[in-house]
Amino acid sequence: MLTRRSVLKGACATGAWLATGVPGTAWEQTTADGGDRLVSFVDPFLGTGGHGHTFPGAVVPFGMVQLSPDSGKQGWDWCAGYHYSDTEIAGFSHTHLSGTGIGDLCDILVTPTLAGVDMPTDVRSPFTHDRERASAGYYSVDLLAHEIRAELTATRRVGVHRYTFLRPGGAARQPSLVFDLGFAINWDEPVQTQISIDGSTAISGYRFSTGWAKDQRVFFAARFSSPMRSWLLGADADFSNERRQIEAKKARALFRFAPASGQPLLVKVAISPVSVDGARRNLEREAPGWEFDAVRRNAEDAWERKLQRVRVESPDKARKTVFYTAMYHSLLAPSLFCDADGAYRGPDGQVRTSDRFQNITVLSLWATFRALHPWLTIVQPELVDNIVQSIMAFTREGGRLPVWSLWGNETDTMIGYHAAPVVVDAIMK
Repeated sequence: MLTRRSVLKGACATGAWLATGVPGTAWEQTTADGGDRLVSFVDPFLGTGGHGHTFPGAVVPFGMVQLSPDSGKQGWDWCAGYHYSDTEIAGFSHTHLSGTGIGDLCDILVTPTLAGVDMPTDVRSPFTHDRERASAGYYSVDLLAHEIRAELTATRRVGVHRYTFLRPGGAARQPSLVFDLGFAINWDEPVQTQISIDGSTAISGYRFSTGWAKDQRVFFAARFSSPMRSWLLGADADFSNERRQIEAKKARALFRFAPASGQPLLVKVAISPVSVDGARRNLEREAPGWEFDAVRRNAEDAWERKLQRVRVESPDKARKTVFYTAMYHSLLAPSLFCDADGAYRGPDGQVRTSDRFQNITVLSLWATFRALHPWLTIVQPELVDNIVQSIMAFTREGGRLPVWSLWGNETDTMIGYHAAPVVVDAIMK
């Protein structure tokens, strides 16, 4: 009979040590092979080539925000928005899927550029992998079209951007950001979007779309470290600097800035499945300041604490990189699906708030019931409670156990009823 004890004994025999059920494991201690932090063995680029369907961007364990580059290409190998064969970047969006076979999400695309008073017709930029970096909780790339260094990090509900404009100058080359709510990949299609200017350094809005998730609703609130000099709001070919709000199927906005000489432009974008006010509260709760490097350190530390639950002793750093990157990927999803105050959107479209559990989404149960969920009972038992509570809430609100839930939607992907063994396994353990 296979028991948890036999699993742990087998892990010890193969050189792995598992620390289970210890949410606060002290990762500050040196690792068994001499002191390297385990995040140093995570390579987010693994799986971004071939048919891996992973993304290299910034995310914390099970975070609702996955801030990552998108090329704008369509097709099966771009289900995560990015492929290692890409040579251009269209921008950075705040939600992504990892390892799935159908493309969706990639919501709230932000692209830094240099612009004049008109909306640019094309903000894509070439890039090279030798000027691109990724680690647990951090991503950076140089956008070569205008020599802009883009750096990304994240909290659970907030994406934090830092853009350094290496060669700005002239009225037609002002540091700028384009927010494109019409950007979509594969199955996804926007149906209603909105962008509002709330002040000289604040905007908000929403993006409603249909696709794999038939009724996906993402609300956002963004803050800038520098005031806007000017803006354009519009859709299609109709843009104006007099509007302070645009509602359209595919709303876009251009914001021009004049950051202090040599200073980067920082952007914070919080998202919510519930409301703009929810996104604003998430922003204030998780990223009230402008310390990009502190947010990056916190994200890296969050990953280190998770990875420290399994110790692999081996002189082979390549094998350890494969192992810890696989473990990193196993802790990307399921992902958080509630605001900081516990509010979430159920499968019936109704908003509820729970103080008993944190709602979870992206449950690819037909694929994950075999290995991922038993694995989580060992290395992430506290998350399992939230998963089971979320499954049961989905059942109460939607009428049956979820098959493949995505952002409060039932996608009915694949056959079977694989939520049942996940719940039973959790109860038995």
